[in-house]
Amino acid sequence: MEREDDMDTGRLESIREKLNDVCPQLSVHDLSAQESRVSVPGRIRPDRVITEGGRVWLQSAVPGVCISCDASIPGAESLVRMAGLCLGSAVIRKKPPTSGSELYRQALTGELSGEELRKAARNFDVRWDAVRRVITVFLRSEHTSPAFQLLRELTPIYDRDVMVEMDRDTVVLILSDWTAENVEEAEQFAEALLSTLMTESALSARIGIARSSFRLPDLRQGYQECRDAVEIGDMFHPDQSVFIWDRQLLERFVSILPPEITRPFMETVFGPNSDRCFNTEMMETIDVFFRKDLNLADTSRYLQVHRNTLAYRLEKVQKTVGLDLRHFDDAVLFKILMEARKLMKAETDKES
Repeated sequence: MEREDDMDTGRLESIREKLNDVCPQLSVHDLSAQESRVSVPGRIRPDRVITEGGRVWLQSAVPGVCISCDASIPGAESLVRMAGLCLGSAVIRKKPPTSGSELYRQALTGELSGEELRKAARNFDVRWDAVRRVITVFLRSEHTSPAFQLLRELTPIYDRDVMVEMDRDTVVLILSDWTAENVEEAEQFAEALLSTLMTESALSARIGIARSSFRLPDLRQGYQECRDAVEIGDMFHPDQSVFIWDRQLLERFVSILPPEITRPFMETVFGPNSDRCFNTEMMETIDVFFRKDLNLADTSRYLQVHRNTLAYRLEKVQKTVGLDLRHFDDAVLFKILMEARKLMKAETDKES
C-alpha cells in the first residue's frame, strides 16, 4: 500500500473538497502535513469508529489521514465509514500480486479483494475456503535483521502454513488445518515462539492471536483483530506478551466507552481519598483475586499470604469504597472501573 507523493497531495485536496460539498461537517485531516495541531483522540485506529469531543472519528487506510464528522448529524458513523472507503480507493495504489506470499499480504491489508482476489487465488493455487487462524508477531527489541528473516529461521511451520512479511518489524503467520482450530494450541505455539526468540536471539515481541475459521477473503479481519488485540493488551496488560482477541471482550467494551462517561463513575471508586488504599500491593491482590475466580484459598496460596491477611485487604477495600469484592455484583462493577482506570492511565502515559 503506497501513497503517491505529489499526486496524493492533490488528490487528497480534491477529495476533501468534494466531500465537504456533500457534507460541510465532514473533515479530512492530513496529520502528516501541517495539521498536527488537530486534536485527534489517542484511541483512534484503523477500521474503528469512535466518538469523542462531539465528533465521530475514523483513521483511514491511508497512513497519517483520518476523518471526522459532527456526531449530531444523523447517520454520522455511516457517513464517516463511507468517506473512509472513498478515500482509500482513491488514494491507495494497488499492484497485482506476483507471488503467493504477495497475494496473502494484499489479502491481509485489504488491497486485494472480491473477484480480483479470487482470480489471483486460482492463479497461485491458494485455497479459498480453508480454515485459518491469523497470528501476528510484532518485534519490539532492537534488531539488525528484518523480523521475517529471524522468524523464518526459528519458527516451525507446517506445509499449509504461511509466513508473510508485513514490514521490518511485523510478520504474520497464517496457520491452517489442525493448528488453526484450537486457541489453546495457538497460545502454546505463540509462547514457545517467544521463548525461542528470547533464547536464540535475545529478542522480545508481542503476539496477537485472532479467531479461527478465516477464509481467504476474511484474512484482513483476522489481521486487524491481531493488531487490536496487541494494542488493547498493551493498554490493559502491559506486562504480558501474548494477546488473544477472543479473551478481550471486557477490555474491548471498556475501550470504546467515551472518557466523559466513564470518568465520573471511576472517580467514585478511585478518587483522591482512595489513593492510599489502592497501592501497588493492593491492586496486585485484587487482580489475582479476580483471576482466581474470587477464590480466597487459591488467591492466598498464589500470593503466599495467610488467608486472614487476604480477608483483611478485601475488607479494607470495602471500608474505603463500599464494595465487597467477595460478592459477584460488586466484583463485576469494580472490575469494569478498574479496566477503565488502566485505559485512562495508558492514554495519559501515551500523551506525555
